[in-house]
Amino acid sequence: MEIPTPVLVRCEDFKTVALPPAHILDPRWPHVEQFLNGSEIGPGSRRTYQFALRRFLDWTNKPWGNIQSGDVILYKRFLNDGELAPATVNLSLNALRTFFNWFGKTNLFQDDRHPLTGIQLNRLDEPPAKDLTPTELQRIWSTVNDQPQTQQRDVILLWIFNLGLRSKDYRLSNAATTDFLTKERLKADLIVE
Repeated sequence: MEIPTPVLVRCEDFKTVALPPAHILDPRWPHVEQFLNGSEIGPGSRRTYQFALRRFLDWTNKPWGNIQSGDVILYKRFLNDGELAPATVNLSLNALRTFFNWFGKTNLFQDDRHPLTGIQLNRLDEPPAKDLTPTELQRIWSTVNDQPQTQQRDVILLWIFNLGLRSKDYRLSNAATTDFLTKERLKADLIVE
Protein backbone atom coordinates (compact mmCIF):
# COMPACT_ATOMS: atom_id res chain seq x y z
CA MET A 1 0.00 0.00 0.00
CA GLU A 2 1.37 3.33 -1.02
CA ILE A 3 1.44 6.30 1.39
CA PRO A 4 -0.35 9.32 -0.07
CA THR A 5 1.53 12.53 -0.49
CA PRO A 6 0.43 15.12 2.06
CA VAL A 7 -1.30 18.21 0.74
CA LEU A 8 -0.78 21.47 2.59
CA VAL A 9 -3.81 23.69 2.90
CA ARG A 10 -3.63 27.29 4.05
CA CYS A 11 -5.66 28.06 7.17
CA GLU A 12 -7.12 31.26 5.71
CA ASP A 13 -9.20 29.13 3.36
CA PHE A 14 -11.32 27.80 6.23
CA LYS A 15 -13.90 29.74 8.15
CA THR A 16 -13.77 29.22 11.86
CA VAL A 17 -16.98 27.92 13.34
CA ALA A 18 -17.69 28.99 16.89
CA LEU A 19 -18.79 26.08 19.02
CA PRO A 20 -21.44 26.77 21.65
CA PRO A 21 -20.22 26.85 25.25
CA ALA A 22 -19.99 23.40 26.82
CA HIS A 23 -22.75 24.10 29.36
CA ILE A 24 -25.29 24.67 26.56
CA LEU A 25 -24.58 21.15 25.27
CA ASP A 26 -25.24 19.78 28.79
CA PRO A 27 -28.63 18.00 28.84
CA ARG A 28 -29.33 19.57 32.27
CA TRP A 29 -28.97 23.14 31.00
CA PRO A 30 -32.48 23.45 29.46
CA HIS A 31 -33.91 23.26 33.00
CA VAL A 32 -31.74 26.23 33.95
CA GLU A 33 -32.93 28.16 30.90
CA GLN A 34 -36.54 27.29 31.69
CA PHE A 35 -36.04 28.49 35.28
CA LEU A 36 -34.39 31.74 34.19
CA ASN A 37 -36.97 32.47 31.51
CA GLY A 38 -39.83 31.86 33.91
CA SER A 39 -38.39 34.06 36.65
CA GLU A 40 -38.83 37.79 36.80
CA ILE A 41 -35.22 38.74 37.46
CA GLY A 42 -33.03 41.51 36.17
CA PRO A 43 -30.06 41.03 33.87
CA GLY A 44 -27.51 41.19 36.71
CA SER A 45 -29.34 38.57 38.76
CA ARG A 46 -29.74 36.42 35.67
CA ARG A 47 -25.96 36.43 35.09
CA THR A 48 -25.41 35.58 38.77
CA TYR A 49 -27.80 32.61 38.58
CA GLN A 50 -26.28 31.43 35.30
CA PHE A 51 -22.76 31.58 36.72
CA ALA A 52 -23.68 29.84 40.00
CA LEU A 53 -25.69 27.08 38.31
CA ARG A 54 -23.06 26.56 35.60
CA ARG A 55 -20.38 26.22 38.30
CA PHE A 56 -22.53 23.60 40.06
CA LEU A 57 -23.10 21.69 36.79
CA ASP A 58 -19.36 21.75 36.11
CA TRP A 59 -18.76 20.31 39.58
CA THR A 60 -21.20 17.38 39.32
CA ASN A 61 -22.40 15.12 36.53
CA LYS A 62 -25.59 13.99 38.30
CA PRO A 63 -29.01 14.78 36.83
CA TRP A 64 -30.98 17.45 38.71
CA GLY A 65 -33.44 14.93 40.10
CA ASN A 66 -30.65 12.84 41.65
CA ILE A 67 -28.99 15.66 43.61
CA GLN A 68 -29.18 15.01 47.36
CA SER A 69 -28.26 16.96 50.48
CA GLY A 70 -24.94 15.10 50.73
CA ASP A 71 -24.00 16.37 47.27
CA VAL A 72 -24.74 19.95 48.28
CA ILE A 73 -22.71 19.54 51.48
CA LEU A 74 -19.74 18.34 49.42
CA TYR A 75 -20.25 21.21 46.97
CA LYS A 76 -20.34 23.72 49.82
CA ARG A 77 -17.08 22.25 51.16
CA PHE A 78 -15.61 22.50 47.64
CA LEU A 79 -16.58 26.18 47.42
CA ASN A 80 -15.26 26.96 50.90
CA ASP A 81 -11.95 25.24 50.11
CA GLY A 82 -11.67 27.21 46.87
CA GLU A 83 -10.71 30.41 48.69
CA LEU A 84 -14.01 32.10 47.90
CA ALA A 85 -15.39 34.71 50.24
CA PRO A 86 -18.15 33.38 52.54
CA ALA A 87 -20.61 35.81 50.93
CA THR A 88 -19.81 34.36 47.49
CA VAL A 89 -20.38 30.82 48.76
CA ASN A 90 -23.72 31.96 50.24
CA LEU A 91 -24.66 33.57 46.92
CA SER A 92 -24.04 30.26 45.12
CA LEU A 93 -26.00 28.28 47.70
CA ASN A 94 -28.90 30.73 47.57
CA ALA A 95 -28.95 30.44 43.76
CA LEU A 96 -29.12 26.65 44.11
CA ARG A 97 -31.86 26.93 46.76
CA THR A 98 -33.95 29.18 44.53
CA PHE A 99 -33.44 26.90 41.55
CA PHE A 100 -34.41 23.78 43.53
CA ASN A 101 -37.47 25.57 44.95
CA TRP A 102 -38.58 26.14 41.35
CA PHE A 103 -37.53 22.62 40.36
CA GLY A 104 -39.68 21.14 43.15
CA LYS A 105 -42.70 23.23 42.13
CA THR A 106 -42.46 21.85 38.61
CA ASN A 107 -42.96 18.38 40.14
CA LEU A 108 -39.64 17.10 38.88
CA PHE A 109 -38.92 15.67 42.34
CA GLN A 110 -40.73 15.39 45.64
CA ASP A 111 -40.54 18.45 47.92
CA ASP A 112 -39.40 16.30 50.86
CA ARG A 113 -36.25 15.51 48.87
CA HIS A 114 -35.20 19.15 48.52
CA PRO A 115 -31.40 18.89 48.47
CA LEU A 116 -30.81 22.13 50.37
CA THR A 117 -33.00 21.24 53.34
CA GLY A 118 -30.91 21.72 56.46
CA ILE A 119 -27.94 23.25 54.62
CA GLN A 120 -26.72 26.26 56.60
CA LEU A 121 -25.21 29.30 54.97
CA ASN A 122 -21.80 30.54 56.04
CA ARG A 123 -21.84 32.96 58.94
CA LEU A 124 -20.80 36.41 57.79
CA ASP A 125 -18.99 38.91 59.96
CA GLU A 126 -20.93 42.11 60.44
CA PRO A 127 -19.12 44.98 58.75
CA PRO A 128 -17.87 47.72 61.07
CA ALA A 129 -20.10 50.75 61.45
CA LYS A 130 -19.12 53.78 59.42
CA ASP A 131 -19.92 56.94 61.32
CA LEU A 132 -20.40 60.23 59.56
CA THR A 133 -17.78 62.89 60.11
CA PRO A 134 -18.82 66.15 61.79
CA THR A 135 -18.46 67.90 58.43
CA GLU A 136 -20.83 65.40 56.76
CA LEU A 137 -23.35 65.82 59.58
CA GLN A 138 -23.19 69.61 59.23
CA ARG A 139 -23.85 69.33 55.48
CA ILE A 140 -26.87 67.10 56.10
CA TRP A 141 -28.35 69.45 58.71
CA SER A 142 -27.79 72.49 56.48
CA THR A 143 -29.55 70.73 53.61
CA VAL A 144 -32.53 70.00 55.85
CA ASN A 145 -32.76 73.65 56.85
CA ASP A 146 -32.76 74.68 53.18
CA GLN A 147 -35.89 72.63 52.40
CA PRO A 148 -38.84 74.33 54.17
CA GLN A 149 -41.53 72.12 52.59
CA THR A 150 -40.09 68.94 54.18
CA GLN A 151 -38.07 70.44 57.01
CA GLN A 152 -40.22 69.13 59.89
CA ARG A 153 -40.28 65.57 58.56
CA ASP A 154 -36.56 65.60 57.73
CA VAL A 155 -35.57 66.94 61.17
CA ILE A 156 -37.57 64.19 62.87
CA LEU A 157 -35.97 61.53 60.68
CA LEU A 158 -32.49 62.87 61.36
CA TRP A 159 -33.11 62.83 65.10
CA ILE A 160 -34.32 59.25 64.88
CA PHE A 161 -31.28 58.17 62.86
CA ASN A 162 -29.00 60.14 65.18
CA LEU A 163 -30.04 57.88 68.08
CA GLY A 164 -27.82 55.11 66.73
CA LEU A 165 -30.37 52.32 67.00
CA ARG A 166 -30.62 49.34 64.67
CA SER A 167 -33.59 49.04 62.34
CA LYS A 168 -34.88 46.12 64.45
CA ASP A 169 -34.97 48.45 67.47
CA TYR A 170 -37.02 50.99 65.54
CA ARG A 171 -39.42 48.31 64.40
CA LEU A 172 -40.03 47.15 67.97
CA SER A 173 -40.63 50.67 69.28
CA ASN A 174 -43.70 52.82 68.84
CA ALA A 175 -44.53 56.51 69.12
CA ALA A 176 -46.23 56.15 72.52
CA THR A 177 -43.10 54.81 74.24
CA THR A 178 -40.55 56.89 72.37
CA ASP A 179 -38.95 59.92 73.97
CA PHE A 180 -36.67 61.48 71.39
CA LEU A 181 -35.00 63.77 73.92
CA THR A 182 -33.54 60.98 76.08
CA LYS A 183 -31.74 58.50 73.93
CA GLU A 184 -30.78 56.20 76.82
CA ARG A 185 -34.33 55.88 78.07
CA LEU A 186 -35.50 54.91 74.59
CA LYS A 187 -32.91 52.15 74.36
CA ALA A 188 -33.82 50.87 77.83
CA ASP A 189 -37.56 50.79 77.00
CA LEU A 190 -37.08 48.61 73.94
CA ILE A 191 -37.70 44.90 74.15
CA VAL A 192 -35.13 43.24 71.95
CA GLU A 193 -35.80 39.67 70.89
